[in-house]
Amino acid sequence: MKSMKYVAAACILLAASVGSAAPVTTYIVDGQLAGFDGITLGSDEYNVRFLEGTWAGLVGLDGSRLDFTNLATVTDANSALVAAYIANPTFNDNPALTVGITISTFTWIYTPFRASGGQIKIHSIFNTADADARLFSVLNIASFYDTTDIAGEVYADWQKVSAVPIPAAAWLFGSGLLGLIGIARRKKV
Repeated sequence: MKSMKYVAAACILLAASVGSAAPVTTYIVDGQLAGFDGITLGSDEYNVRFLEGTWAGLVGLDGSRLDFTNLATVTDANSALVAAYIANPTFNDNPALTVGITISTFTWIYTPFRASGGQIKIHSIFNTADADARLFSVLNIASFYDTTDIAGEVYADWQKVSAVPIPAAAWLFGSGLLGLIGIARRKKV
């Protein structure tokens, strides 16, 4: 009975260590927020970079470099992006500290995705320090729409880094735990 308590405690510790992901970190260039590293979506990890230009330049005119192919995943991605902003009040409270943004009141962040029917659309975030004013929307923006000279608009380039791995220590711990359970059962027989 005593060993079962230890096994239960070990399983809880293992679950806690496997479930925790690395924190999202800011990517700073010349004192400006240029993106975030380590945004986890499901089992994938992404780095996001803020870029000016056109969506065709970002993902290709045919969308061959699109990271998201449906509304649900791009909505989850942009929700995670807003959460990263909120966790960094320096940038959330002053959008002008973001690459490509030159006004201090709000930011439009655009993430291209492939909608049903194969169309390329833009999922946008209107981010501001006022939580009640934040909004998400889906837009039809022409492939040549350029954010370079627009004060409050920037594209988000999502770069898949890797699948979030289960640490090797977790596998080793789990196999050791199974061995101990086997030894305990053999002693009972």
